[in-house]
Amino acid sequence: MKKILYFFVSLLLVACSGGDGGGNSPVGGNEFLNVSNVDVTGDKTTATLSIQASPNCDWTVDADQEWVSNIAPASGRGSRDVTITLSGVNPSTSTPRRATLTVRNSSGSITRYVTLTQGTSAEYIEIGGDASVTFGNKADTRTVPIRSNTQWSVTVVVITGSSDWLQVSPPQGSEDGTVVLITKDNNTNVEQKAKLIFTGIRGITKELMVTQSVASVPTLTRPQVSDVTGSEANVFFTFDSAIPVTSCGVCYNTVQKAPDVKEDASIAATTATSPVEVKITALNSNTTYYVYGYVIASDGTTYYSEAAMLKTGSRWPNEDDIVTPN
Repeated sequence: MKKILYFFVSLLLVACSGGDGGGNSPVGGNEFLNVSNVDVTGDKTTATLSIQASPNCDWTVDADQEWVSNIAPASGRGSRDVTITLSGVNPSTSTPRRATLTVRNSSGSITRYVTLTQGTSAEYIEIGGDASVTFGNKADTRTVPIRSNTQWSVTVVVITGSSDWLQVSPPQGSEDGTVVLITKDNNTNVEQKAKLIFTGIRGITKELMVTQSVASVPTLTRPQVSDVTGSEANVFFTFDSAIPVTSCGVCYNTVQKAPDVKEDASIAATTATSPVEVKITALNSNTTYYVYGYVIASDGTTYYSEAAMLKTGSRWPNEDDIVTPN
């Protein structure tokens, strides 16, 4: 009686083994199919699904999410590993994403559902283009592409130059986008520098150096001397400058040395524009002078031309001579 009961229990186990239950190999050649959940971190793009199946079990695998881009192989027989390829990292830094993998045998009598979980991504910010941006001295704009998976903000840290020479628009954003860098004219002889700091909501930072070149310094032509007498001369020169000029004129000395408008004799022009024309008076006769044009920029820097030589003539009658009429 016990043997008969054991026989019927064995038949019942074999009949139940082809459904959605058990993980052990049944006897009698019936199919079995088992799988386990698959988890990957947010920065990984591949996963492995291990299928445990009887040698006679044909199976297929498919997914319900498009970001599961490839399953290899998508069908097979018996036990083996299946490579799951994802379309990329999880775009979210705060929420895992999940897909359901469906594994079933060819007859449809066994179906397994596998949860594929891709964890949150590490926060990242990437600045497109060059590692630094350089502007000329004129007002300009530049667009910089940003790749990110997080919310970010931009801080401008001025290193040299005026506090407002560089503006950024917009000052914050989310995920991929662009920022526009806006500069004003640099009318100084100081190179302007600033550092842009991009900061994510979790504290990640990325830096971009921005530089604006100096304005071209004033260039002056060598003065031209004309209408020279024993005590007077006209002097003419031109200049070109991207830096605003507040005053200009000529300075002169009887000694050839580095010019200095504060120490040498000088005459300022009536306007700070080019060309410059001045008249030097009260010169000594029969004397050689070295004449320089000068301009003073808005920052107080003085720029000089090359020297022009001026030789006054003799004054006759001399101031010490006594002239008698015939």
